Amino acid sequence: MLRLKNFFLHKIILVPLLIFLYVPAICQETIQRLFYFEKSQSENIICYDVHITRDGRFSSKQAVEGYWYNTIEKKRHELNWIEQMLAYGFDYNLDKKTNTISLKMRALKKRPMTVFIKDGKAVAQLTVSGKMCYMEKVYIKVAKHLYPPLEYIEIFGTEILTGKQIVERIYPKSVL
Repeated sequence: MLRLKNFFLHKIILVPLLIFLYVPAICQETIQRLFYFEKSQSENIICYDVHITRDGRFSSKQAVEGYWYNTIEKKRHELNWIEQMLAYGFDYNLDKKTNTISLKMRALKKRPMTVFIKDGKAVAQLTVSGKMCYMEKVYIKVAKHLYPPLEYIEIFGTEILTGKQIVERIYPKSVL
């Protein structure tokens, strides 16, 4: 009878309990904000985050994601198909060997980015005003008239060599 109790205690209760407690901790991914887009005339921002595994590598399931975030309601909303295909979507290619991501934003077609981990934090490197920078945010000044739909965008970055903030303003013809 004692052997049956030990078997029941160890095999039926403890093993599933240990699996339940430890497997999620091993498999967890962290999410880090990479940068965001901010629009005039809106409390929403478009966030771009990366998923990083516990061993410091980008997730092969979904390395990058983009979504709307309402800063007043504190709620997340997915980008719709048109937003993904036009202004706020992106394409990326994960290089597992080097643990880097080649990222191309639809709104910044002429500004490909390289995403990598630096000092435990994900950064997106691109050229801003001719200088290599880490991307911070993009500000979109929406026009008050229908066409063109935006007046300009500003790319904010931190220059890699000096640590200074660099801002570049781009007008619609050069954006697309």
